[in-house]
Amino acid sequence: MKRTTCMAAIVFFLGSTCWAQSKASFSSYYDGKRYEFEITEKMLDQTAVWSESAEAPRHAAQIAQQNLSVFVPNGAKWSLHNIRLSPVGNAWVYLVEFLEPLPEDGTGLTSITGTVSTFRVVVLMNGEVVKPRITERKLP
Repeated sequence: MKRTTCMAAIVFFLGSTCWAQSKASFSSYYDGKRYEFEITEKMLDQTAVWSESAEAPRHAAQIAQQNLSVFVPNGAKWSLHNIRLSPVGNAWVYLVEFLEPLPEDGTGLTSITGTVSTFRVVVLMNGEVVKPRITERKLP
């Protein structure tokens, strides 16, 4: 009985520790890959708290656009779709979403058939882009 109780306590402690280390997670998918942007408590502690006098969201969009090419090809050609402030615990993060450029049809014109991908970049209040963990996307 003691062994079972001790084992349950260890499993609970380890699970709680792992969960506490990750405060929030946001994902984007592109070209068969999953980009998981994980935000830790430590990351949030190192960033400023959002206030009305904070840098405008446009600054977060510029930072995200500059880093987009690290994640997707032709990142400079992707267009800004939206910027969202999202609460994470007592802090806030910017979720900056971009639209993939429309494919060209070979004549220099763009084609509107098919789907257009979006990609979201997570930017902390201190201007740091969260580096994603990239894995193969598992389809059901």
